[in-house]
Amino acid sequence: MRTNSSHRRLTHLYDTHSERVYRFCLRLCGGCQEDAEDLTQEVFLAALESLPRFAGRSTHQTWLFRIAVFRSRALRQRRERLPLAPLTDLPLVGSESQILVRLTLASALVCLSEAQREAFLLVKAEGLTHKEAAKVLQLPIGTVQSQVYEAVGKLRTILSEEAFHG
Repeated sequence: MRTNSSHRRLTHLYDTHSERVYRFCLRLCGGCQEDAEDLTQEVFLAALESLPRFAGRSTHQTWLFRIAVFRSRALRQRRERLPLAPLTDLPLVGSESQILVRLTLASALVCLSEAQREAFLLVKAEGLTHKEAAKVLQLPIGTVQSQVYEAVGKLRTILSEEAFHG
């Protein structure tokens, strides 16, 4: 049975981190809002279950991102393959050029491998260090650095081709 203290802690975690976790989930899900909402809900339900075992060896943020990564993988496996990009689900807010950049980047992210996308999003979009991302992904730091490097190179190629042909 969960105590009121656990619920207060989870409420605080949710209030503090839900927007950032949702944004990360949205990126993991290729911009599909419905999948991101489901994944975010799964993350916080899993956090509630494991909160008593949280040892504080990482920040709450990296712990929640780790849950999101592993839950998104499990969700993809359950569905055989999570559809990655109904780009029409992306929020179309901002100037026309900002919207175009977001749509172009979202479509380019879909071209990355799952490992590259996860590492890139954690480091470049969420601002984690390579060391923090390695903890989230439970990988050696060198592997994360390599995945980010490869993702950046692949994105540069894709985006430069888009600019040249677009």
